[in-house]
Amino acid sequence: MGHERTPTLNEISMLSWLVYGDPMRPLGIAAYRGVYDFPRGADAREIIHVAGSPRAIVALTKHIVEHARKKSLRVFGSIGMQNRSMMALLSGLGYVRTRIVFEDR
Repeated sequence: MGHERTPTLNEISMLSWLVYGDPMRPLGIAAYRGVYDFPRGADAREIIHVAGSPRAIVALTKHIVEHARKKSLRVFGSIGMQNRSMMALLSGLGYVRTRIVFEDR
């Protein structure tokens, strides 16, 4: 099992952060980064984190996708299999599951 740690400033600086609502009391927050997607062999945007109210999650996800499309980039991310409400929300927006991410315990 991996050792948990706080991310370094360099790791945090590699992310782009978005806030939905008042920055002092946000209704949602998201983070994404540009990556090379090895399975697809192309540059992409990876959503690292998105959380908040359902409206905020929809707005933040759409913003990331629209911004990526302007640059002809695909967007992907991963969520836990137990997070059924997020799966339903993303499915309702038209996103599909295309891969299975595996990890050891």
